[in-house]
Amino acid sequence: MNEVERSLKSIAKGTVFSFLGIFLALLLSFLQRWTIIRITTPHEYGLYSLSLAVIAIFLSIGSLGLYEGITRTISFKFSRGSPRDLKMRAFSSLIVIALVSGGISILVLHICAPSISVLFDKDITQIITVISLSIPFSLLLEFLVFFFRGIEKAQVKVLFSDFLKNFIFFSLLLLILLKKMSFQTLIWAYVLAVVVSAVLILLYSFRTIGIPLFRGITPLTREMLVFSLPLLGGTLFQLITQWADTLLLGFFKTTEDVAFYSAALPTSKLIQTSMGAFLFIYLPVATSLYSRGLTEEMKQVYAVVSKWVMFITFPLFLILFLNADILFSFLYGSAYESAILPFRIITVGYMVRDSFGPNGGALIAMGKTRIMMIIVSVIALTNLVSNGLLIPSMGMEGAAISMVITLITASLLKGGILYHISGIHPVRWNYIKPFFGSVVLIGGFQLIFNRLTTVTVWELPFLLGIYMIFYLLSMILTKSVDKEDIWMLSLVERRTGINVHILKKFMKKFL
Repeated sequence: MNEVERSLKSIAKGTVFSFLGIFLALLLSFLQRWTIIRITTPHEYGLYSLSLAVIAIFLSIGSLGLYEGITRTISFKFSRGSPRDLKMRAFSSLIVIALVSGGISILVLHICAPSISVLFDKDITQIITVISLSIPFSLLLEFLVFFFRGIEKAQVKVLFSDFLKNFIFFSLLLLILLKKMSFQTLIWAYVLAVVVSAVLILLYSFRTIGIPLFRGITPLTREMLVFSLPLLGGTLFQLITQWADTLLLGFFKTTEDVAFYSAALPTSKLIQTSMGAFLFIYLPVATSLYSRGLTEEMKQVYAVVSKWVMFITFPLFLILFLNADILFSFLYGSAYESAILPFRIITVGYMVRDSFGPNGGALIAMGKTRIMMIIVSVIALTNLVSNGLLIPSMGMEGAAISMVITLITASLLKGGILYHISGIHPVRWNYIKPFFGSVVLIGGFQLIFNRLTTVTVWELPFLLGIYMIFYLLSMILTKSVDKEDIWMLSLVERRTGINVHILKKFMKKFL
């Protein structure tokens, strides 16, 4: 088994877990949003969304850029052979950083909360004050998830971050809905879900790694921080990209506008399902290849991962874009119809971004943190300027257009620099041909289907399966099948237990 096959095996193994986690997180987040919308008025939901945006700023600052830095440092050391106590020292160090950084963030937020309310001319002081209590626990949860990611244990994220946290919060929301409790109870439920999840992952870490020992952790702590601090600037700029639209909508427009946009944006992130699943395990695998100087293998793995991301993303994009009105009516009711157009606009941006492949992950794997910081700063500036220009006059639609501009700018910058540095890119004929072939097949099917029946929300999963079959058929008809595709199918078959022997045998004829 060569290095490409070993890497794809690791990616396929981790990606199955990541897909499971992302599916669970998306399902539970939808259920949460559905419940919250029925507990609150649009005004209250807007206040809640705006408060989460403010908390996210302090949470990102408190992370010190460590999220990707933890994964990269751990996976880099493991690929080169590491001391036996590396896990223990890293684990102990992350606990200290989470508690210290989180405590400082709470203190600053308690001082600044009244001023923040004045800035937005909306009374969110009490909401911010309560949610801020979750910051140290959020940091600890995420730090440990990225720690286990560094040693390629994707199942930890699935269990504690994707499932448990969301399940606990959703269960509490159901109780609030049934008991008809107040809006403030919802805020405490959010905090409790984060706290319980963090405590549980800490107990799991005690059992897996051991009881933390805080002696001798300074060198490794310093190493992780030195590597990650350049990423902190990038984290802050990413924060602008992620939350500037919500914050500026809160500043220029009403809380109802924030509520509608806060329904559109998270729903559009369904497009990111495949990229998120592959990227979660791609980074440590790519880091391992790069640390051993296997650049050509990195190129092959990148191309295969990009092709499989597109195989899942494009059919999903078509389902969401073409049936947005059906989806929103089912999820949120007629009161949220205003969010449909912003939703469609944003899905276009995510589709374009994912078509470039995991370019950011590849740059981080190569240790280009300073370059990433420059790229992300340009992206953040683009986002801030476009939001500032478009939101005052166009509201939610302006925020959505700004997001598309930002996503395309990010893709071009990261993809262009990655190609210039390493020659890595996803654009091969076997990547392009299936895309255009599937447009013809899916487009023809959709025209016929629309003439025969009216689409309902329950038919959307069926349509997604049909679209993916058409994309796979397009790969076969255009002779775009590579041997790595057969490998990926075999590995996914072993992980899921789904028998695709006939499909593999058929596809091998078109290699």
